[in-house]
Amino acid sequence: MLLLLDTHAFLWWVEGAPTLSSGARRAIGTPANECLFSVASCW
Repeated sequence: MLLLLDTHAFLWWVEGAPTLSSGARRAIGTPANECLFSVASCW
């Protein structure tokens, strides 16, 4: 599955924040899924 992360989801995942749901954390952490985020997130 191809996942496009918004800025908050990406930062919450990197920080390990409890704000990110367990389902989202599981989807992002699944090796078969490809995670992308916009270059605008770095801006």
